[in-house]
Amino acid sequence: MASGSATSAEKTVPVDELEPVAISDFCNNVAVHLLLSSVFKIAPPSGRLKLNIDGAWNGERNMAGFGAIVRDGIGNFVAAKCGGEDDVFSHLQAEAMALRASLSWAVDWGFQYMLFECDSLQIVEASCDLSLNLLSIGQIVEDIKVLLYSITEGKITHTQRQANSIAHCLA
Repeated sequence: MASGSATSAEKTVPVDELEPVAISDFCNNVAVHLLLSSVFKIAPPSGRLKLNIDGAWNGERNMAGFGAIVRDGIGNFVAAKCGGEDDVFSHLQAEAMALRASLSWAVDWGFQYMLFECDSLQIVEASCDLSLNLLSIGQIVEDIKVLLYSITEGKITHTQRQANSIAHCLA
């Protein structure tokens, strides 16, 4: 799978090792109260996890960051991840790379029965389209499709930006 970047930085913390100070440290001083006490907008179906994803792009530096947060069916925090990529040339590419990195992380951790929420409608629609994607970010979208296929009952849906605030803070 193409990474789209020669250099990247990603950090993952297992739930049992998670402490408020560690969250703040590895997520660029994101306010811990945002992460632990935020409003849980829409719960996933019973027995599923929900992973909210967001990408952020700095056009001046051609850099992107991403954030992802996993919650269970009642809104309890399960895990979080954030990371960055160099050589990113658009906001759309940043969103696609965020979704790909989050899906890859979910596969690596063995997560199944997941609902993935992303606030980029264009990326969600491209990822759910069964035809070959020929956009400039087509290979990233094709990687997303392959990763999603490897997750039992994985589904990508669009969410409003306001419901994705924690993932945005992590990005």
